[in-house]
Amino acid sequence: MRKQLAVAIVSYMFILLWSKSYKISCFSLIIPFSIGIILFINTYVLLKERKICISSCYFKKDTFLYKLFNRKLLITIISIFSSAFLTLSLSIAAIRFDIIDIIIYGLDILLLVYLYNRFKKMNIFNENIKYPVLKNMISWLNSTIVAILYIFISLFQTPPSYISNDLLTTIQQSSIEVASNCPYIDYFSQIVAKIVAAKWWIMLYLTQKINNLYLNQLLWIIFLIGNYIAIFAFGRFITETVYIFTKKFDKEGIQ
Repeated sequence: MRKQLAVAIVSYMFILLWSKSYKISCFSLIIPFSIGIILFINTYVLLKERKICISSCYFKKDTFLYKLFNRKLLITIISIFSSAFLTLSLSIAAIRFDIIDIIIYGLDILLLVYLYNRFKKMNIFNENIKYPVLKNMISWLNSTIVAILYIFISLFQTPPSYISNDLLTTIQQSSIEVASNCPYIDYFSQIVAKIVAAKWWIMLYLTQKINNLYLNQLLWIIFLIGNYIAIFAFGRFITETVYIFTKKFDKEGIQ
């Protein structure tokens, strides 16, 4: 468990490095690119094993649908888009990390390592697809737990400091905080910052206009659930790096 925790901490530091280095230069793009590769491996292996199970269960081997489900090109394309979306979500979330985010994601490492070891000991999975399914289940369970915690904390949080009474001013101020020396990162981060700022402003405006407490809470929960995707991506990235490197260490006999 110590090896797994060490790998998880190093992986988390890798993400924190991106949250601080994206402003410096385009060279920092190597970090989300590396995260994307890890997430691609995770997604590809899971889809490959899942499609084999589904196609074998539903279709005969000589049918078109069986061959379609098992085509590597289809699995590769889906994996690329899925991993790119998850990498984007996690990278955007990391750019906007505050002290609460850093603490929550840091504590989440302990939960992920605990779930990984707990699930690994359970004798309930088919050995042929044990680890792909195990890692996916851990990511879903972990992201659900952390998302609920996030929603609870966020309901009592104050809005970002750049929020003002005017929507245009709010959007302009929000984009200043994420400026980068890399034109590609700067352009994209500015767009994301403006979208997030507009969503915050609209939500605050709506909650002031709606007097129903329960409806306001529901609106905030829907608004904050967007964190779920980034948490899910984080869980997949951590569990995949833990699996890859601890497996490598075990082969090399590293204690």
